[in-house]
Amino acid sequence: MDNNRSTEQEKICANSESDADSSDSEQEGMEEEMKENIEKWKEALKTNPKDLEAYNNLIEAYRASGEVEELRSTRLQMKKAFPLSPATWNEWIEDEKALASSPEEKESICHLYTASLKDYFSVDLWTNYLSFVAMFLPDQMKSVSEDGIKACATDCAESIRVWAVILDWSMKSQSQDETESYFKRMFSYPSQFLDEAYKQYEQWHEQIQTPCDPALIPIIDASKEEYKKRDILESELEASLEVDHITTAFRHFSEYVDFEVNEFKRAKENGTNRAVSLFERFSFEFRTLADFWHNYFLHVLDYVKVPAVALSVSNRALRNVNYAGPLYCDRIAALELGGKPIETVAPVYEAAYQTVLSSYYDYLQVFLAALASYRRRAENKEKSAIPILDEYCSHCVDWLRNINREWYDGIYVLQKAVIVVLVTQLNKEELARRMWEGILKFEKHNYSFWHDYIQFDRLYCQSRETRTLFRRAAGVVKEGVEYLMAEWEEFERDSGSLETVMECERRLRHLRQTQQAQSAQSAQPAQPAQVAGNDMESVARSEDGSGTGNGRKRSEETGKQMEGNEKRAKVESSTERKRRMKEKKENPEVQKRTVFLNNISFNATEEQIREYFGKFGTITEVTIVCNNHGKPRGFAYVEFSKEEEAKASVEEDGRVFLGRKLEVKLSVPQEERKVEKKESNVNHEDIAATIYVSGLPMGVSEYEFSVFFSKCGKVKASRVIRDKVTKIGKGTGLLQFESPECVQEALKMDGEAWRDSKIHVVKSKFAVH
Repeated sequence: MDNNRSTEQEKICANSESDADSSDSEQEGMEEEMKENIEKWKEALKTNPKDLEAYNNLIEAYRASGEVEELRSTRLQMKKAFPLSPATWNEWIEDEKALASSPEEKESICHLYTASLKDYFSVDLWTNYLSFVAMFLPDQMKSVSEDGIKACATDCAESIRVWAVILDWSMKSQSQDETESYFKRMFSYPSQFLDEAYKQYEQWHEQIQTPCDPALIPIIDASKEEYKKRDILESELEASLEVDHITTAFRHFSEYVDFEVNEFKRAKENGTNRAVSLFERFSFEFRTLADFWHNYFLHVLDYVKVPAVALSVSNRALRNVNYAGPLYCDRIAALELGGKPIETVAPVYEAAYQTVLSSYYDYLQVFLAALASYRRRAENKEKSAIPILDEYCSHCVDWLRNINREWYDGIYVLQKAVIVVLVTQLNKEELARRMWEGILKFEKHNYSFWHDYIQFDRLYCQSRETRTLFRRAAGVVKEGVEYLMAEWEEFERDSGSLETVMECERRLRHLRQTQQAQSAQSAQPAQPAQVAGNDMESVARSEDGSGTGNGRKRSEETGKQMEGNEKRAKVESSTERKRRMKEKKENPEVQKRTVFLNNISFNATEEQIREYFGKFGTITEVTIVCNNHGKPRGFAYVEFSKEEEAKASVEEDGRVFLGRKLEVKLSVPQEERKVEKKESNVNHEDIAATIYVSGLPMGVSEYEFSVFFSKCGKVKASRVIRDKVTKIGKGTGLLQFESPECVQEALKMDGEAWRDSKIHVVKSKFAVH
């Protein structure tokens, strides 16, 4: 019996040791796997220093393993690469709080809070910051409180949380007069929590056994009225953000900003610019919108007028959105306004050059902004401006040409700007003329280029070559000859001699005779090989006495006629192609075996696309979609011979092709798209709660529109119909209530007078958005 019991005990011990060994081996395996993952994520960051997922994985791994120094280093590296979200900052600071014990370490927590508030506004961060300082660094609380009030006091929805921390600290450690002063300041700001705040004020006076100050009542009433003005704007904006409708939310935000700007203008010197607080308050929600940051920068320039703020906003803008050309232009302007050295401009346009911007036009605007900044600095005699400007002029056109060699219009705009700078700032007229000659080598038949060259000569070169340019242009221009001759005639009349005036009139007379002869000839039946030559070439030959023989003339005319036939054939081919494409779009069978490619490189060719997708099957046709100027728009259609092949090719979605991440999806037949769009856009509940109003007063805003009808019920959204160009209201609008029942009340307002107008209210057939 004892032997059996001993044997069982030995088995149990053996099993326990086996389980322990198994647990240890599993732990070791997990640690080894974690080390391998950490090395993998480190390598990913070496390849791409802005790999957000790799940063998050590393931070999570270091937090789990307790490697404090590695965790701090990774977070600092991430902070340089990205602006961190308030949640990320809170997590970082809470981790550091758990480790901080000495006064120096607690001081470093304050530095972290200060750094966190430079990225985005956050009431959470401010509340935690103030609580930490009140508890551990009370000597600094007064100054930090002032910063918190300045940042958060205008937040109608959340500022009460910041005030609560400040008042709690003040009631415990400050004098009654100072606490009374904080209450008075809190009541002077519009807020939805004024009644609750006044109850706290009364309770405090009961504790200290003193009467409340009756002078605060008018102040509170005035703040309540100010909040009522903003109530609808606040609710519309918050509602849009709750449903994550960023476009609608930004429209409501812009209306809110316009309202605050108008209030600031109305108040003049005594007003508070609450628009800046609005921009800061919603900087995290709209962090990825280029328009948000650009509008913020423009507002700072117009109303704040502090270069340091402009520098801060422009820097934060590019940290959040690096694909928008206007933000690079804003940064260049901010550097100049802030008095930064001229050497700080180059890194901005170099970063833009190395980034994929939204359009070619954005690159052009950045290069023009840099050129203008360098020019102004040269005019102001800034040190090293001239050699830097000279170096920039010699390269910027090539940079734009490298981005898109076939974008002739944009390259020409930049060339003209460089040419002007060469003459006005660098005294290089000869080089400027060589650039003009290089342009005209390819555009000699186009009047507009000659016109620009002539204007340049007259404006910047004292008209030294103007007459020569008119003579040269008259011999080669094919279109716009009448404008050229009229311009030449005006020039000679203003500044020419008798001989030059007579020469111009003789050429103009000859041109008119030639045109009359051509008109008469066109009225007769066409004869073989009788194609009119270039008007101004014949004028030039008659003046110079260099006419050609009939045989040569006929051969040139025949060549031109053949060239015209080729062009007509191309036009017919293009028309046929469009017709065929339209038929394919309307054919469901074709669309089922067609895939849509988005975000392809602008330099991608049909052959490259065929080669890349040919592995999935037989490709019938590749269509790269171009704009009206023949430039690719960045997307294409690939038609396969079978539906299965098209479905298989969708697996390329998200993969990199020619340096860009592809978006690949099956094409949807046109009729199905129409049905889907129609069904997705119709929301019958929204339409039932919407009214259409005509006869609105001139200049009425969405806010005033909503307030006027708010007596019928809570307004959910409103829109004044505006002219697309002037943005002026057309006197009509759509307004949506929270409930369809409110519509009946609104219909009773039909025929009411509003200002100098009589409004008409009917049920709408459409929703506001």
